Amino acid sequence: MQWIDSPFSYWGCYHTPTGFATTNNPVEQFNNAIKRDYSLRTLLKLVALAEQLSLMCRYRSRRTYVFAVESKPNREMQDRYKYLQKNGRLSVIQSHKHGLDFLLDGPIETHIAYAYQLGAQPRLPTPDTGLERKKLGKRNKHRMETAEQPVGGWRVDMEEKSCPCRSWYKYRLCVHVLAALYASGKPIPGEKQVKKRFVNRSCKRKGRNAAVSPVLSYK
Repeated sequence: MQWIDSPFSYWGCYHTPTGFATTNNPVEQFNNAIKRDYSLRTLLKLVALAEQLSLMCRYRSRRTYVFAVESKPNREMQDRYKYLQKNGRLSVIQSHKHGLDFLLDGPIETHIAYAYQLGAQPRLPTPDTGLERKKLGKRNKHRMETAEQPVGGWRVDMEEKSCPCRSWYKYRLCVHVLAALYASGKPIPGEKQVKKRFVNRSCKRKGRNAAVSPVLSYK
């Protein structure tokens, strides 16, 4: 309950569902549609309000809406994952190789992986300019990926696609989940799966093929 009394309690991310935008999210857009199309931005009486809500329910029940059931990584998050992998700052350890789990008699959680990310190097203070303030905002965004990271790394659930880092709680997806899914070969949300092509690697026999014969002589 400490965050309620903190100066950051008014942040939009605390009052919106995980993975939704803090502004222009579907909840706000739906509320705006009710005021624009049905109440006409006026205070209605109880009977008139019930009639308008009934009309809205009949109209919206006849339309089909496509709902997204999972978060998909955008281009920025994919580039961030590739950057961390290229610089060796992101590693994934499967659950059966983590700690002393392989010595215990309990069941092995194959859907659990541990992603460890190295933090960025500290920077020297620079003059306060517009470009520097923009970079500072991006660094603060990246700092959410490693804030309060456990010694053994983040515990990633690949079935639920969840991670206890702050970045996941805001976007409902993070680079740690992507790293765990890529390492285990599981499908990535929103990414097309490439079908494997099977190639005939059997050794070819030497000599002429039995099906090959001179022209007009094969029956």
